[in-house]
Amino acid sequence: MSPPDLLVICADLDLLGQVRAWVRKRAGRGDFSDSDLDDIDLAVTEAVSNVIRHAYGGQSDQHVTIGARFEGPRFVVSILDTGPPFEKTPSARPLDSPHEGGYGLQLISAVMDDVIRTRLPDGHNELRLVRERSRPERE
Repeated sequence: MSPPDLLVICADLDLLGQVRAWVRKRAGRGDFSDSDLDDIDLAVTEAVSNVIRHAYGGQSDQHVTIGARFEGPRFVVSILDTGPPFEKTPSARPLDSPHEGGYGLQLISAVMDDVIRTRLPDGHNELRLVRERSRPERE
């Protein structure tokens, strides 16, 4: 297991491009296809934008820490924030539902192999996004 590379940003949606480039560079060290890298980009973008919009309510004086590392065959992105504790996992909604928004975790779960939400003892929320280098077959 490699030590994580860390990126700390202000909670500003204008920095999402920087986050995507930073994560993609690290993920690119693995044996991922362009499609895999696009899925990782999508998940990270959705997760970090959710932190900025929902956990921080758009307050740009807050910070988001993004970690990235390989754990054997797994690429793990860890997103840390100090917003309110995670709400319980919402139930999945049909994707053809007329509602705008509210599909973030569902979308992230669809493109990643594992998604783990944890409230850490130090008060941080951690969202771990995991992608296998050699993906198991999806149902």
